[in-house]
Amino acid sequence: AARGEARALHWVFKVGSLSGTLRFLGSVFGMRALRHEEFASGCEATCNGPYGGRWSKTMCGYGSEDSLFAFELTYNYGVGSYKRGTDLRHIAIRSIEGTVGSPSAGVEPQFAPFQRANQLDAAARLGVPASRHADGSVTLSSPDGYQFLLVDDTCSSAATGPAA
Repeated sequence: AARGEARALHWVFKVGSLSGTLRFLGSVFGMRALRHEEFASGCEATCNGPYGGRWSKTMCGYGSEDSLFAFELTYNYGVGSYKRGTDLRHIAIRSIEGTVGSPSAGVEPQFAPFQRANQLDAAARLGVPASRHADGSVTLSSPDGYQFLLVDDTCSSAATGPAA
């Protein structure tokens, strides 16, 4: 987003397997841990949910949170899993061959250059199951069960995902 424009900063995932989720996001999507914070007790604003014990927050993404979207991984020590609701169907990620903008021209790329075949190979090496859909899209599940829908320009439902 241009300076001063409103934009989404991050999306929060409560995870029971912090190391597994970091490995998944790093290996499959090329993300890295941007920062990690430890907390001795629960957050008064319930940042970590209705838990009073020790917890951590790890931001992951592709670069500076000042200009790029990130995932926030909230981990409550001693909580191995969470009951999933129905508020998040999936995170859709569009594969593209190049990037919009050119670093050599002094324009920062707006998208990470995904090549779905590379993502699927990385997921297979981790043992992540891939669900292929008739429209060409593919769904991957994170270690905590969050769904990541991979689409590209050849998918008939690139904007909305596969029909349920």
